[in-house]
Amino acid sequence: MIATVIGLHQSTISRELRSNRGYWHTQAHSLVLFRRQSNPPPLIDAETWMVTEILIRQKWSPEQISRWMKKHLTRPISHECIYQHILTNKEAGGTLHSHLRGKEKREQHHGSHDRRGKLKNRISTS
Repeated sequence: MIATVIGLHQSTISRELRSNRGYWHTQAHSLVLFRRQSNPPPLIDAETWMVTEILIRQKWSPEQISRWMKKHLTRPISHECIYQHILTNKEAGGTLHSHLRGKEKREQHHGSHDRRGKLKNRISTS
């Protein structure tokens, strides 16, 4: 009921209630700001991005790169961060996105004919 009234999904309200021990928008906002300050996102150096880009060009998935970095580097990068880097590169006119596996290989068939229940090479009995 509360979620409907304020226009949010019920899981959002539930999550806020759990994480903030109640939902008061001013308190919730200040808690979010505090968490951001105490846990700033790590800065990633140019050398790490260079290694990442080399692996992307070798058709490694961001998940594979993230796991490899977690094992071999002291400061790993999440796969989401790698995807964001690829998106930023694409928006800047770069080509990293073209090295992702399965990018445009999936063709969409909008408005195609329904082929369910059709028998190939059928012979009509009438």
